[in-house]
Amino acid sequence: MLDGSYEVTLLNPDPRELEAGRYKCVIGDGRSLEFPNNSFDVAFSNSVIEHVGNWEDMQCFASELRRVGKSFYCQTPNKWFPIEPHLGTLFLHWWAQILNLFFVTRYFTLWGLMNKPSRKQVQESLASIRLLTRRDLQHLFPGATIVTERFLLLSKSYVIHGSTAGIEHLSAS
Repeated sequence: MLDGSYEVTLLNPDPRELEAGRYKCVIGDGRSLEFPNNSFDVAFSNSVIEHVGNWEDMQCFASELRRVGKSFYCQTPNKWFPIEPHLGTLFLHWWAQILNLFFVTRYFTLWGLMNKPSRKQVQESLASIRLLTRRDLQHLFPGATIVTERFLLLSKSYVIHGSTAGIEHLSAS
């Protein structure tokens, strides 16, 4: 049980997503953080890295997570799990060109059926998701421990963690 003698800093580029409460809230971009090296005991990210952009953006995000934390924790869904967690579909996410068809995403995904998105909303949503494989994570977090979370014996998601205290990082440019 935590005794409350700790500080939590929340970071998000969208101020509407930050609810301060007892936490320090910072508007910022996880790909380029304004904190010094090893600023936090733990740098924590849960299901964010698949939303930060292209491969280069993900590299910057992973580098920054390792840089600002004495240790780090990053969780992300597995691309090869049969259920896509954002859209609630079976198997369709393995064929991105199919999901790019408005009709398919709007009428054959749980997200589309529940939210009834416009063409623009479908396009924006699909552009913001890039699921990762274990191999991708090994490249993004070299030397880190990768733990597989399972559901019915299938690899559902990954937790990547490690310690970076005392390691100097090159800033991504």
